[in-house]
Amino acid sequence: ASDVYKRQEVLVEDSWLSEISGYQQIILADFNPKQIRDYICKWKDYASKIDEDSSLDVDVIAKTIFDNCYLKELASNPLFLTLMMLIAENEGVFPKSRTKVYEEATRLIIERWNEKSFESAEEALKIREALEQAAFDGMNNLIGQNKRYGDTSAYISDAFTKMFPDKKVAKYIKAVSEKTGIIVQTGDSKYTFALQSFMEYFAASYISKKLDIVSLIEEQKEKLVPWQEVVVFGVTKIALERVGIATAILYQLVKSDYQFKNKIAPEKILISGMITQELLCESNNHEIIVFKERIKSWLKHYICDKSITYRLRFEIGNVLGRLGDDRIGVGIRKIYGVDYPDIKWIRIPSGISEFGSPQGHINKVHFKELGEYLISMYPITNEQFRPFLAQGYSKKEYWTNEGWAWVNGQDEIYFKKETSGRYTEERKKQYEIWLKSRVLERRKEPFWWQDYPWNIANRPVVGITWYEAVAYCNWLNIECRMQLKVFLSDEEFADAQICLPTLEEWEKAARGPKCTKYPWGKNLDYKRIRANVDICNLNQTCAVGIFSEGKSGYGLYDVAGNVYEWISTGVTQIETEKWKRECENLEEKYERLVKGGAWNMDYEQTKAAYDEWDYPLIFDQNTGFRPIIRLKRGNDDNRTS
Repeated sequence: ASDVYKRQEVLVEDSWLSEISGYQQIILADFNPKQIRDYICKWKDYASKIDEDSSLDVDVIAKTIFDNCYLKELASNPLFLTLMMLIAENEGVFPKSRTKVYEEATRLIIERWNEKSFESAEEALKIREALEQAAFDGMNNLIGQNKRYGDTSAYISDAFTKMFPDKKVAKYIKAVSEKTGIIVQTGDSKYTFALQSFMEYFAASYISKKLDIVSLIEEQKEKLVPWQEVVVFGVTKIALERVGIATAILYQLVKSDYQFKNKIAPEKILISGMITQELLCESNNHEIIVFKERIKSWLKHYICDKSITYRLRFEIGNVLGRLGDDRIGVGIRKIYGVDYPDIKWIRIPSGISEFGSPQGHINKVHFKELGEYLISMYPITNEQFRPFLAQGYSKKEYWTNEGWAWVNGQDEIYFKKETSGRYTEERKKQYEIWLKSRVLERRKEPFWWQDYPWNIANRPVVGITWYEAVAYCNWLNIECRMQLKVFLSDEEFADAQICLPTLEEWEKAARGPKCTKYPWGKNLDYKRIRANVDICNLNQTCAVGIFSEGKSGYGLYDVAGNVYEWISTGVTQIETEKWKRECENLEEKYERLVKGGAWNMDYEQTKAAYDEWDYPLIFDQNTGFRPIIRLKRGNDDNRTS
């Protein structure tokens, strides 16, 4: 089942390259967001020198790219960005959807770039038809064998033989390969599509012209996931010319399941959501907008459904995040036109609880009484962090002194001199280089804020320092405080404080009322994965809440896996095996604990008592946070060690 979800874009294997002599292999590095914008600016400057009336608008193009995850992913490839800029120059409008990019790019490659190479426009059309036939036949055969990738040379040869019976096919295919780059040589007289997305696009073109897409989906319902990109391309391609027909296909896609089963297969919901997102890039058609809200309700139904695989829930979470995840506690809500984080607070009762483990560095087994408090049901998401950007990085009142110095570019490095342990001098040098990559202008938002998929709205915010987590909590405490009156009594509200949890506050919420070793119970079961950890092979964060089987007894999600979470508790002497816990002082220069395990960490680290530490100015792809509301009626003891 896992192979179905693995996607390999480049189809040329290293072993094939060795069979082609006389060529040097060069790998182009992806562009980062700054490089994408710089490239657009330079293109605009060059175009203006040639044509003073050039209508290319850098800001509009950049916004179009960065607002669409698919376009942003394409634009990170220098060759695709070049094609996209050529399309914008030729059409006068920058393409808004991925399908439009492929539509115009393949036309540009086959027709315009090679208008002198082929005998006529009819020949170029026949080349496209041969590629469409080869792509569909190749995918249909491979998926029928439960494969996503393999040798498609026979299908390419058959399609071109059928389309050009009077030509020497081997030489002609070679010419097409050299002139277009859409297919590439893999060995003697063997060719494949250069990119999986090219193959999927041409297969979609074939289907949109010659087959009933809904019928294809019904026939392939047991193997929908490997067909999903083809179906998305196909329906969106139809929408470029006839949006009404595309909308009708969407409704027909889900109608039969609902009529006969009163439910819709999650795979169909996933594909429908992906199509809807693409259609909305090109059209504000009312029917599509209405369908979007219907499909979102089904996506929300399945995102936490333990009866389907976590990999499918992962994909559903991505689509829901892009369409707008309005689950309670995940996004934002508008109050008098102002965006506020919509945090779902879980009340944790007062009482004596057990903490720690025999293996803990500072967190040995101990008992402590905590006062009542509330904690966020999910770690803070990208969407919830977004309102903070407006003023959060520019007001000193939200920041600790050390944090404010960091925001303003002071680069004091916190590493201690160590000859052994986690941070030796060599590791110190490596980390200094990494930390300096976050130059002053990149300290006004989380480090991966512009990077897909880390920035999907319903995923935990990552790439933040401990300072940023503290500042966000202080911002909530000052700017969003009035929202607490909805669920706190007047007495509670008077002294309530939003902040990061201490070690014990975080651990009690994670263990649940029965004080279990893991959020879900006493044991790990490797046959039933309950958290986004390394053995899931997702290799990235995921939408909050999809691992509902890992929910704690108090109702908290993602306290196991997905991201580590910064807490307030500081430690020193971390170079030894005898860590020292310090008092809860946010202004002191301590290393800070993180809790909960993460997507790239071992399953065992989801144990509630497991403790890890990091420097407060570290910003990782695996670390976020969740705030608490400390109710101060006798709760000051929560902060003491």
